[in-house]
Amino acid sequence: MLKITISCTICTLVLCVLVADVLCNVPDPYSVLGVSRRASQREIKRTYKKLAREWHPDKNNEPNAQEKFIQIQQAYEIVGDEDKRRQYDLHGIVDDGGQQRSQQGGYQTFNFGGFNFKFQNQNSGFRQSHRVTLSKYDDVIAPQSYHKPWLLLVIANWCFNCVRVEEVWNELLSDFEEMGIGMGILNADYDYNLARKIGAYRWPSIFGIVDERVTSYGDNHIGKDNLKHFVQQILPAHLVSTVTDNNSDEFLSTWRRDNKPRSLLFSRRSGPSLLYQLAALQFRQQIKLGFARLGGRDTDDLVFKYAVNEREPTLLIFKENTENYAEKFEANSLLGSNLRDTLSSQKYLHVPRLSSQEVYEDLCKETPLFQTKSLCVILITSEGATHDYQESFRQVYLETTSWPEETNFVYLYRDRQRAFMSALGKDENVPNYRLSVAILWRRNGQKAKYGWLPGGWEGNNISGNKKRIRTHLQELVTNKNLLTKQVELPKLNDENAPHWMLQVFKDVWQKIVGYLVSLKDSLFSGSVNEASVAVGVICIYILAFFLAFASILGSKGREPWEQDRQRQQRGPHHRHGNNWEHYDDAHRATNLSPDGAMRRRTPGPDISKYRHIELVELDPANYKELILDSRQSGMMLLLLVDSSCQARLIDRFKQEAYSHLSSPQFQQPVYIDIDNYPEWFATLLANSTHPEPDSISTAPGTVLALRPAKHYFSLYHPLYSISSSNSQNQLDAGFIGLDSSSDESDDEINEVRRVDPLNGLRMWLDRLVDGSLKRLSVANWPYL
Repeated sequence: MLKITISCTICTLVLCVLVADVLCNVPDPYSVLGVSRRASQREIKRTYKKLAREWHPDKNNEPNAQEKFIQIQQAYEIVGDEDKRRQYDLHGIVDDGGQQRSQQGGYQTFNFGGFNFKFQNQNSGFRQSHRVTLSKYDDVIAPQSYHKPWLLLVIANWCFNCVRVEEVWNELLSDFEEMGIGMGILNADYDYNLARKIGAYRWPSIFGIVDERVTSYGDNHIGKDNLKHFVQQILPAHLVSTVTDNNSDEFLSTWRRDNKPRSLLFSRRSGPSLLYQLAALQFRQQIKLGFARLGGRDTDDLVFKYAVNEREPTLLIFKENTENYAEKFEANSLLGSNLRDTLSSQKYLHVPRLSSQEVYEDLCKETPLFQTKSLCVILITSEGATHDYQESFRQVYLETTSWPEETNFVYLYRDRQRAFMSALGKDENVPNYRLSVAILWRRNGQKAKYGWLPGGWEGNNISGNKKRIRTHLQELVTNKNLLTKQVELPKLNDENAPHWMLQVFKDVWQKIVGYLVSLKDSLFSGSVNEASVAVGVICIYILAFFLAFASILGSKGREPWEQDRQRQQRGPHHRHGNNWEHYDDAHRATNLSPDGAMRRRTPGPDISKYRHIELVELDPANYKELILDSRQSGMMLLLLVDSSCQARLIDRFKQEAYSHLSSPQFQQPVYIDIDNYPEWFATLLANSTHPEPDSISTAPGTVLALRPAKHYFSLYHPLYSISSSNSQNQLDAGFIGLDSSSDESDDEINEVRRVDPLNGLRMWLDRLVDGSLKRLSVANWPYL
């Protein structure tokens, strides 16, 4: 036992001597370079270049030239970097990045007492091809992170745990890259500034980058499933919309607003796979992706309508026609790169809108003089114009099997692309009842030649438009000089880009989060300094400022009508009468408190927000076009009024519904005067699937959400849409407007209804948009 103890003691002493010998034989970097400790960085760099040329092994034949050259490199790594030089000057040592070592030809060299030992780096090839530097991060990874997630492994030399992690990393490399995930490796010794930028203070460590947002991998176990779950966590929320029978119309019908096709995946999985989410990130600027779960009751109608195979995943692509899919792909087309190739071939509508510079460059391709021209046929229209011209424009394009040369049909909103239209000018030869059509040949960059279609586009004259456009394009093929106008066009605005104030707030928020994460890592790694604490305190103050500012805006933006509702619910002495005349009087110059004292005037609603909204009165002339023969897919809100309160109800309706009417899924609202057509509403309920049509009276303030082409509607009725003051925080069937029950609080409800029959319409519209309201079918719309 004593011999064993003595042997261990001797071995320990020998090891200590060897380590001390190594530390004592580490040369001073200033001495190696022959510069003073006060030398400037410029002087150190100039000296290093001179010594490197002198002692390069290819130019110096002395036996110790290679060793001397390595020492010069190692010395310059320390004193040539300001941070490492500062550490060396203060402590006499640096982190692993400043140790005496070299990496050449896949070997790492260190010295023990004058003996050189070389160890081959088995992963040197992997490191070189996937190594991430600061310039690669800024120029490649950061821009790509908006459509491709990146995983970075941070390692350092002489880190034994890093070797084991690298082996696992290398095994996962091909699988993750095939899925579309970028993989990189960062050596903290050689790229210290990048490690500090992403907040890496220990190694091995893993970081994920999406939208330039850096997230640290917090799991201690590194495996394929763990990393896949980590990637799913760092992806932006709502990349893939959950689609059911209730919200499918909203998902499919908003293509005109965002100018994107729809991709709808049917699968028996509980949620979209990582592969589908990665595709959603890659194509989020071109395609809107949705997911529908097979086997659930909430998707039975969709499965039946589109004849989806319930046993295998199916991908449907929808474009302008939301009733029928444009393309259908089975399971074998949805694996790996096949899914990305499939979506890449379907990323535009049949006739898309020029909504950004990227779309313009992709569809109006640049073709120099010596190549076949690629022509863009551009319909010039406006956002508020009727869609009939666009429909006929699209129909002509789809019904023609081939066009001369390479021709793409697109349209453009002149009011959204004013600079672009200012450069094109105006076609003076087109009558006011027709739209201008520009035929453009993009020659070089933003330079183009163009001309106008003679006569413009004539509404629904399909055959005439088709004949004129084909004839004119044929003439352009034989006579290229017909495109007489030359112009250098400005870049198009990105119509889907967020508002600049929102983008500034987002950037500031990301900076704050990044600094807070860096401060947290610094605290836990023990490398906190005064600068980190100062940055953290500043971030906290900025965050507090934003929260306080948001609360002020929230309190100032509170609707005066909400204050009226609270006063109504405090007690009977706060209500002002039982009819609309008393309601107006209650909102004039002053109000009385319960004790008779004068209160400050409550300001009326801000009408500037909904001044542009116009309601069309239905009469027999337009009722047939808007209701009976309508083919529009949008929702139409119909308000019932009478002659005594028509103006007040319309104004109140605008206030409650203006935020929803700005959505393209709603058509222009309309109203009916029930004094002129007293039997219309009762006839509608009698022809519908309402369980008790006789219990619903024709009351002013009733709102119908109609889908004329699909013969169903949802009902808001003032009698059943106001909760009493005793149950104001509860949500029941009566709030939706379908409960015919009554209780002892009916008198109080009727009193509130007479004061404000549209109280609660806004929340009802929220539920309408969510798809949670009951739909009442009607066989035929009654005549007016």
